[in-house]
Amino acid sequence: MSLEHAKVDLPHSLWAATAEPAVESNPLKSQIDCDVAIVGCGFTGLRAGLALAEAGQAVVLLDSGEPGWGASGRNGGSVNPLLPFHSPEQTSRLIGPVFGPRLSRLSLTSADEIFDLIDKFKINCHPVRTGWIRTAHCRSARRLFEAQCRQWTDIGAEIEILEKPELDSMLGSTAFAMGAIIPRGGNIQPLSFARGLAQAAIEAGAQIYSQTRIVDLYKEKSEWLVKSSQGMVKAQKVILGTNGYTDNLFPGLAQSVVPVISVQVATKPLADDIGAAILPGGQTFSDTRRTIFYGRRDHMGRFLLGSHGTTETSDDHRDFDRIKQEAKRLFPQLAEPDWEFQWGGRIAVTQNHLPHLHEPAENLYAGLGYQGRGIAMATVMGRILAERALGKPAEELEIPSTAISAYPFHRFHRTGVKLVTSWLKFRDEVERLLG
Repeated sequence: MSLEHAKVDLPHSLWAATAEPAVESNPLKSQIDCDVAIVGCGFTGLRAGLALAEAGQAVVLLDSGEPGWGASGRNGGSVNPLLPFHSPEQTSRLIGPVFGPRLSRLSLTSADEIFDLIDKFKINCHPVRTGWIRTAHCRSARRLFEAQCRQWTDIGAEIEILEKPELDSMLGSTAFAMGAIIPRGGNIQPLSFARGLAQAAIEAGAQIYSQTRIVDLYKEKSEWLVKSSQGMVKAQKVILGTNGYTDNLFPGLAQSVVPVISVQVATKPLADDIGAAILPGGQTFSDTRRTIFYGRRDHMGRFLLGSHGTTETSDDHRDFDRIKQEAKRLFPQLAEPDWEFQWGGRIAVTQNHLPHLHEPAENLYAGLGYQGRGIAMATVMGRILAERALGKPAEELEIPSTAISAYPFHRFHRTGVKLVTSWLKFRDEVERLLG
């Protein structure tokens, strides 16, 4: 079997081991016509496909692996609202007084949209909605965090500041001086959620083809031709939803984001007394470090912790060992746990740290760049892309349609990410030690 036709398998992760069964799908081996072809069966593509199929469109979804193969089935499973970097005021300065407030409001309600979908389609993905705890790792981070909380509260966010000992009790850790809880947040089994969206899309009439890597995309007269090595789709419109796994299928799109690796480790199910002492309310948590740490417990009592890394495979243990050591520092009651899984995936970072929607050619749409808020923002982006493909005017969308802009010196991004990540880790550690 040639490399081009080799089966692309899921990584050995907690989610792959515990997910609901995959939907039935096969490689594309023929020529088919449709209204909209979607490249990428992650949250963005699946949500777009579901919305379009519900609207009566003939939809074909294509993925080089299977639904949820990329970051959608590899992330930490946290459904966090709010933009990760910018306050509402900063967002308005970056994209203007019309789209700034729209995007801020969209991010504020993004988790609501995900849990509504889960309820509507009865998706079995172990949803928990007891909130998201965010912690400040040092004094300067606290000042910035408190200022951002005030701005989010001003536009309707429910945020409760947590001081010791309440924070310690909710976390099961004494490592942070302050934090806040955002009740809209929660967590899910992300691969099960992706597979549930895929099933809902199929039931609505969409066709899904897995193990189908797209090798060419071009327009012929009024139709888009989407070609794999064994088949082809003719479509009136195309949506690209490949995010951190974007390649050079369309010129310039891959260069508009930098893929950053997020890696995670998970224990075996913890003993009841230990598990009850870590995030006893079932919340997710993350901190304000530049190389963020984030964690939660799953529905079977495992503890998961993740952070930025340099490789998404388990071949290089340095990233994973670092996270395991931090887990024991933050939660000493873990002692020497049995670590069962370690895996990684790619998030996509844009130059302005905001999600991007592009229309680089007529009837061609792309959405990407979720900065680590992939479950919530990728899913709502899929809905917005579907609305645009159905004819909603660009000026009425919640995310502005912008031109593709390449990162300077993008070809050196792998080296750059490693150097920058090392520098940020150093700064984080100095700030943490200074308090």
